[in-house]
Amino acid sequence: MIFTVVFLLLISTTLEFDEEYCSDSNELEDECGTIFYPIVKPLLTYFKVCQEKQERSSHWQDKYTEVLEKYSALQNKYSNLHDKLEENWSEKLSELQASNQKKDLEMENLKAQINQLNNQIIILQKSSDLEKLTTQVSKDIEKLREIIKNGEIFKNSRIQIEDSRPEPYTLKTKTISLPDRCPKSTQSSELPSRVLQEIQIPGSDPFNVTCYSGEDEGPGWMLVAHRYGFPQGFNRTYEEFKNGFNPNLEDSFIGLERLHVLTNRRPHQMMLIDQSGLTSYTLICDNFVLGNEKEGYNLKKVEGCNGDTFFVTQGVKFSSFDRGANGHFYHNWAAYTGIGWWYSSRFQYTHINLFQNFVLDMFIRRKD
Repeated sequence: MIFTVVFLLLISTTLEFDEEYCSDSNELEDECGTIFYPIVKPLLTYFKVCQEKQERSSHWQDKYTEVLEKYSALQNKYSNLHDKLEENWSEKLSELQASNQKKDLEMENLKAQINQLNNQIIILQKSSDLEKLTTQVSKDIEKLREIIKNGEIFKNSRIQIEDSRPEPYTLKTKTISLPDRCPKSTQSSELPSRVLQEIQIPGSDPFNVTCYSGEDEGPGWMLVAHRYGFPQGFNRTYEEFKNGFNPNLEDSFIGLERLHVLTNRRPHQMMLIDQSGLTSYTLICDNFVLGNEKEGYNLKKVEGCNGDTFFVTQGVKFSSFDRGANGHFYHNWAAYTGIGWWYSSRFQYTHINLFQNFVLDMFIRRKD
């Protein structure tokens, strides 16, 4: 701008000088034009170029201002949309959380109602059975009263006595004594052999066991646990292991309580054999005693063994998936493997697959 003003002043001064000089005579007019035109023409050209640049600069300045205004408008729109989205998201999240809490409460209420209905069903079933029993007893009492009243019971008694007089008889009873162990010897000529035997121990009803005689191990071994290599068969409750299950089937267990009674009444040996073929494992221990229920059916004594007692470590309690007692702070190994057993503190993840594939037989034998 300053240059333009100076330029205009210069042209004005030059024109004034030209007019004063050239106005003196017409003869000098041509000469003046010839002198000053070459001087003014470059200035006029330069002024024109500067004016065009000024116009372009002003045009781009207007464009820049327009772009800034558009950017500001877009930024305001973005800010408004962001605020609205954030507000809507917060509302939706709050609604979902409230809905989830409501559904959780509804589920809890439904569970409580189901439990209440189940209890009512049990009570009704018991009540119904009791009513049936009471009705039957009442009917029986009424019948007895009628019989006594009519004297039928005495008539029938006299008839029975008279009929029995010609043939007097003596009541005879026969007591069958069952063994409490497997036989010390075997009659089988083929070894190894397995024979089914019914035995009875104090405080227990008679039950069947498998008696084993081996070519090297000798006779008299009682099978107390047989696992065929599939974890499902030994994935049972603590109560099932206590009472025993599946005698004489692929997956069977004599019962923790029976095993406790047997090994505490008389001294026993113990033998553990893996017949899966994955490993060569036969362990015989000269002294084996199992603790009682209060002691967690722990391996009270495992002594005089001919090998590693990794799977029957002395002092270890019995574990099932619903009652872990393996002494491990973090894991119930019975739940991990799906096999109820005596798990020592040495048991690790690397043993799971190997133990699950064992075809494991556990035997005991009386020493007397």
